Amino acid sequence: MNGRQAPVRTLRVAALVTGLIISLASSSPALAQTCPLCYNAAAVSKAGAVHALRSGVLVLLIPPLVMFAGIFVLAFHRNRRDQAALDNWPQADNQAA
Repeated sequence: MNGRQAPVRTLRVAALVTGLIISLASSSPALAQTCPLCYNAAAVSKAGAVHALRSGVLVLLIPPLVMFAGIFVLAFHRNRRDQAALDNWPQADNQAA
């Protein structure tokens, strides 16, 4: 990879991540998805139950986040491996001849 491609790729990834964060943070339908049943149950319960509800939400959030991160890491590494193979492709043909 030459010196010009690295800053362009970094800028592209930074722009993608920034756009994703802005789109997720500004989505108003996501704010309206609170469960009324959960809200009412938490409003009338004691402090221990509220803590248990919050802990339960965090526990249920961990598996999808781990799966997403794993898929992202695998895709990222595969893309880097494929890009390295493409960068070295003409060199491998010249060495074999």
